Amino acid sequence: MAKKRVIAYFMHETEQAAALNMLESAEGTESFVVGNIDEIQIDALRQQGLVVQEQLPVINRDAPAAGTKMRSDRFSVRSREADAGLEGMTSGEKDDQYPQVIDYYKVWLNSPLLENLRTELAGLQVNLLESLGDSCYKARLSTKQVQNLRALSYVADVKWISPSETAPVVITQSVSGGSTEYSPTSGVKMLTFDVRVNSPEERDSVEQWLLKRNTTLAGTGRRKIRFYAPENSPLLDELARLPQVDAVAEYVVPKIFNDHARRLLGVELGTGNEWASGLTLDGSDQIVGVADTGIDDQHPDFQGRILATVALGRPNNASDPHGHGTHVAGSVLGHGAASAGRIKGIAPGAKLFFQSLLDSQGGLGGLPVDLNDLFYQAYQAGVRIHNNSWGSDTPSYYTVNSEEVDEFVHRYRDMLVVIAAGNAGTSGLQPKKAAPGFVDWLSIGSPASCKNALTVGASRSDRSDGALSDETWGSGWPGNFPSAPIANDKISGDPECLAAFSSRGPCDDRRIKPDVVAPGTDILSTKSSIAPISNFWGPYPAQGHPKDPHYAFDGGTSMAAPLVAGCAALVRQYYVETGHPSPSAALLKATIINSTKWLSGHDSTALVTGKPNFHQGYGRVTVSQAVPNDLHPEMTLRFVDEWQTFQFVRTGERKRYQFILSAETPELRLCMAYTDAPGRSLQNNLNMILHHQESGKKYLGNEELPDALTLPDPDNNVECIRINQAPVGTYFVQVFAANLLKAPQDFALVITGVDVPELIEI
Repeated sequence: MAKKRVIAYFMHETEQAAALNMLESAEGTESFVVGNIDEIQIDALRQQGLVVQEQLPVINRDAPAAGTKMRSDRFSVRSREADAGLEGMTSGEKDDQYPQVIDYYKVWLNSPLLENLRTELAGLQVNLLESLGDSCYKARLSTKQVQNLRALSYVADVKWISPSETAPVVITQSVSGGSTEYSPTSGVKMLTFDVRVNSPEERDSVEQWLLKRNTTLAGTGRRKIRFYAPENSPLLDELARLPQVDAVAEYVVPKIFNDHARRLLGVELGTGNEWASGLTLDGSDQIVGVADTGIDDQHPDFQGRILATVALGRPNNASDPHGHGTHVAGSVLGHGAASAGRIKGIAPGAKLFFQSLLDSQGGLGGLPVDLNDLFYQAYQAGVRIHNNSWGSDTPSYYTVNSEEVDEFVHRYRDMLVVIAAGNAGTSGLQPKKAAPGFVDWLSIGSPASCKNALTVGASRSDRSDGALSDETWGSGWPGNFPSAPIANDKISGDPECLAAFSSRGPCDDRRIKPDVVAPGTDILSTKSSIAPISNFWGPYPAQGHPKDPHYAFDGGTSMAAPLVAGCAALVRQYYVETGHPSPSAALLKATIINSTKWLSGHDSTALVTGKPNFHQGYGRVTVSQAVPNDLHPEMTLRFVDEWQTFQFVRTGERKRYQFILSAETPELRLCMAYTDAPGRSLQNNLNMILHHQESGKKYLGNEELPDALTLPDPDNNVECIRINQAPVGTYFVQVFAANLLKAPQDFALVITGVDVPELIEI
């Protein structure tokens, strides 16, 4: 009988003993055992209560990296993983056929990165630089180190990353929808590119290389240079071959992602115009940052709410002739003064720090080259929730900007960044992944494709009196939605369905995005006094009655994201006021995702049976299900957020908790989230398992993912478990480090239900 290498995950000492007894060549950790077993004995191992993952064979080394098979065929991919140590090398000196004495390689392991493996690799002076997914790592190796690695039993393969495998990332205008610029003399199309260097110390030498070739630079960041070049310029390939260069990619210019919402999000109760008081939380003492076009600081709904404005796009001018930023800010925290409190944002007690991005040309030229600078400016002002209703149409691709968001949150772990998913959803006549008449996948924008922010898609409002509520998707956008059923759906009215324009996932490494959705059609919010009504979906009221100049209807994931940012302010207020003054971004993210309502509309679940999915993520935010409140007095919330005091430092390390339900609870919800190190795939993989002792049932985080195998999720840094009619009995929940490349690593855990007792760490 054939032997198989397996990972056996355990929660209890008896299970650990069984694994060590049944596996040959076993290597144990605090939460799992790795070893070999006869294939026929695997079921017997599972019967001992272990979760068994069969190690898959090494995949085709010449195939695209994990997830690239799902990318659009309209652009090619190059990640130049060059030799960072060969100073002064020119492109002509780099041989495409053979590796240098020291060069970059992919290394596949047939085991998690156990401590004894890490020690042995360190002895060989092998440093695994980045996880590429599917047990594959990037490393800078000498030819001697390659030979040494190939001799190790736990190394499945080592493959050189040759220049001929890759090409610079160029996203065509048909995909990006961006503007095209032409040289006035040659008529050649000019594009903007970002080059990312391997380390900050190497940026200056690459900058000088570009300047010597008369390249026009747009700006520099810590590890990035933005420059202009003709389409198909040979300079791109030459640049990509430089030893200092990690990646070259086209920079797609970001654009904006253009009352009832409070009820749909669970902030208020009521029917029609009969509103009841809902949550007592209003965002008091919270500072929310908004980076957008501009702000009408004279609007009645912002008086006393604006902490500061910063003009980044136009010197000393943060006004809002476009109207987008004022509308977005009103959804976060407008206090409704101009409407006697009837039309207000989600967190009307919060303060606003506004960064105006609008430039004199009507674009978002105020965005810095390095997004770390944007977020750090807000962080220094006290912002701990930051909304971004803009992005680039880069279909589900993890860009340099995405990595910068991950880098910032990883460095400042107590600021939650909220990002609109994008408005690139389309069904077309021949969708690539979806059935005809349904919205296609793979349209998430960037930086929304990052790991550590909260990415927000758009659902439909239930409004029947909005500016476009009587229109259908086919009549409003016939080119994007030409076929039934989506073409015949009304734009607003059915809150179980999604906005058809809302960008869909997954990301190019299989990660779930968007994380959540919120209403994004016919959203009523504040109107800038100097913005024309033609910039919005329509005036308020839509029909009859004199128009109110203070408000307007608009739509987009731009409108959904600030509603969620407002919800995050309420959640953060709750934690601060109940004795947890510095909640992590991971805790806020986990709490909001844990609150979601699963949408049942035909387009919300199309062709996907699992939860979460690529349309709605984990569902629509319902903040009344996030934290205890007067609407749900029976609800209890338990959480773990030790980011300042505890972090995993080795693979296999775990935290284990116990609680006992004395009565059946209608729904038990758990969500674990963590802030991962920057990089396209998970650099650190944490997982969650829940065990009900009396039944013996084990639940894995995200076990209902579409096309998921029954094993711990290797792709996402958010995991959820939900149990309807959770039975009485003893429960054990375990969070463990399935694989750590870049320790240390913290996490946040949220558990809600009726009468859930305090968690006991065991």
